[in-house]
Amino acid sequence: MTGRRLASLGAVAFILLTGLILISGAACSPAPPPDDDDTGDDYTPLDADIATDTTLPVGLYDLTGTIHVTAGLTLLSGTTIRCQPGSSLIIESTGFLNAVGTAGSPITFTGATQTRGSWGGISFLDSNSSSNRLEYVNIQYGGSSDSGGLFLSSTDGMTGVLISHCTVGQSAGSGLYVVGDVDLNGFASNALTQNAQGPCVLPPNVMQYLDLDSDYTGNDQPSIVLSEGTVTDAQIWADLGVDYQATSIQVAGDLTLSPGVIIAFTSGGAMNVQSTGSLGAVGAPGREIILTGVTQTPGSWEGLSYTNTSSPSNNLTLVTIEYGGATSANLSLNTAPVRVFADNCTFAHSATCGIYVAAGGTINPEVATINDFIDNVSGEVCR
Repeated sequence: MTGRRLASLGAVAFILLTGLILISGAACSPAPPPDDDDTGDDYTPLDADIATDTTLPVGLYDLTGTIHVTAGLTLLSGTTIRCQPGSSLIIESTGFLNAVGTAGSPITFTGATQTRGSWGGISFLDSNSSSNRLEYVNIQYGGSSDSGGLFLSSTDGMTGVLISHCTVGQSAGSGLYVVGDVDLNGFASNALTQNAQGPCVLPPNVMQYLDLDSDYTGNDQPSIVLSEGTVTDAQIWADLGVDYQATSIQVAGDLTLSPGVIIAFTSGGAMNVQSTGSLGAVGAPGREIILTGVTQTPGSWEGLSYTNTSSPSNNLTLVTIEYGGATSANLSLNTAPVRVFADNCTFAHSATCGIYVAAGGTINPEVATINDFIDNVSGEVCR
């Protein structure tokens, strides 16, 4: 073979090798990063008020602005609504929200910006439709610091919503925020967790709906917060695995506290049982009922008082009342006829008396010997 022929073959081989290297290099080079704004998902805008009955097909939606619902809005299982900053969904008195998912295909509301309180959450305002149902719904990142991911208000009328198997989390406020005498009949197996201001804020009379199967733990502020209000319905408050925090509770119906319940009262707070009400609190060994102050100094709250009530249900057993007595006592019996039975209780750290009994009041005569009194400034039982 001639030298020219060899040179020609060498040149061809060089060209082929170079091409293979270039092709191989292109194949192995990393792909350019995806555009962060292009998720590949097609979100349908949800940016207009709902004024006629509407059922949204299953899909992805982008909530923008404040959307008022004055008719029926139905969401189907598997629907996801991405909520832009500052957006909110408000169910007005003439509207309803029916969002029923399943365990395997829930309905999701989440923030486009995944920071606490990035959007306003879902509000029901005087909406009492029987079609208001939230089942297997996940609500995340909604609710400002003075509200909640789910906000229910009864001001000019009743609000009623069935809430079951839902999760409300990552709110800048509470998971559930209730104003007024709202009907939560059917509240069951929910998770109110990872919220800044606690699992829920609600009036005392609404406490009757909270169930034992729901999860109220894992919040920055760990307690269920009771706003000022009156218990009018007969009800039982259970130990839900977290404490209650309260300011002023008026009891005008029959209220029972279960073993293990702890209520901490803010400064100047009080619990008063009125003439139409009763309070029975019977603890158990190792699960005493405790009424205390958020600030644990003598007189940080007023204490428990019974006023003009002689119900046979006014029984206190294995109850600790402490750090009250700002003006009267940890336990006060005011305005005859009033009757209370106290057994195996502890009255401690009052700024005044352990127990105060007004003229005409009735308490079991052995009260001073079958209860414990610790560090009460003005004495054990004052009359």
